[in-house]
Amino acid sequence: MKRAMNVFFFMFIILFAFSTVAAAGDMSDGLQCPSGWKESKPVRSNGLIKQCVSKIDDGVIQLYAKRGKAVPLDVLLDRWSENLVNRGKPYQQLERESPGHVSGYPALLRGYSGSDRQGKWYDSYLVSSRYNGVNYIFIGYTMKGHDKVRTQMRNAMNEWYYPGVEDQPEYQNGNTNNNNYGSSYHTNRPNHNNRHNYNSNGQNSNSQNNKKDKFNRYLLE
Repeated sequence: MKRAMNVFFFMFIILFAFSTVAAAGDMSDGLQCPSGWKESKPVRSNGLIKQCVSKIDDGVIQLYAKRGKAVPLDVLLDRWSENLVNRGKPYQQLERESPGHVSGYPALLRGYSGSDRQGKWYDSYLVSSRYNGVNYIFIGYTMKGHDKVRTQMRNAMNEWYYPGVEDQPEYQNGNTNNNNYGSSYHTNRPNHNNRHNYNSNGQNSNSQNNKKDKFNRYLLE
């Protein structure tokens, strides 16, 4: 009996680990690499579930997913930006911060300026969000003056969403109230009507005129 219980427990651990990896793979589908960018194989052991690199390596996009306890979004960004600077990434100077959402779930965007260890300067972005018990971090940076690549990166950031959210009952029942974000977040789940975007004044700009274009032209200009 004891042996059978041990086997059952072992199989449960294997199934749980497999489902976690599979879920991470599914969630990576919510972030699309820009056209012409290279998608490299992620190292899932450190939480990286997708990475995109531009043709001439002047832009990078990464998406991390780590299951764990809820952490305030600003605290997450503080930790990640400090870690990135320690790794020689271009996140030295915080320039702007704007709240928003990913598939209706609260998110926080920060824009930075900084240089890498080779002295190259970049426009850098960092987004934190949480969905279904997982903390997500979007990382994106492009070389200064490379406007086309910067626009591609920002488009990918604004189009990032959580696959499967539209299948949940709250979405199907029409819970699409427009919730604008001010200095604090709502504790209830906000607008599911639009995937996600960030506005310089903290409002849901996709609700303005119901624009089909997902790119937020007011984002950190």
